[in-house]
Amino acid sequence: MGLEFVEQSEIVQNINEVQTYEGAYRFSIWSQSDEMLGFGSLVWGQNTARIPMQTDETAYGAKAHLALKEDSFESVYAMTQEHRTP
Repeated sequence: MGLEFVEQSEIVQNINEVQTYEGAYRFSIWSQSDEMLGFGSLVWGQNTARIPMQTDETAYGAKAHLALKEDSFESVYAMTQEHRTP
């Protein structure tokens, strides 16, 4: 039983093809250790947490999925209120 290559879903492909967005700032927050997304948030060699044409990102090295949600207030505040990453 071998592994078979499966392309990204049509929904993900459509989202990633969009070249413009309504918001002026686009940020992503993710962790290298997210147990739900997998190590490095990689699926088929692509980081699924990054947003095409994003303004910036905050990447944590060792935060679990729920810990990232609970511990990223400073980043979320800076991104939404000051349009920057800490």
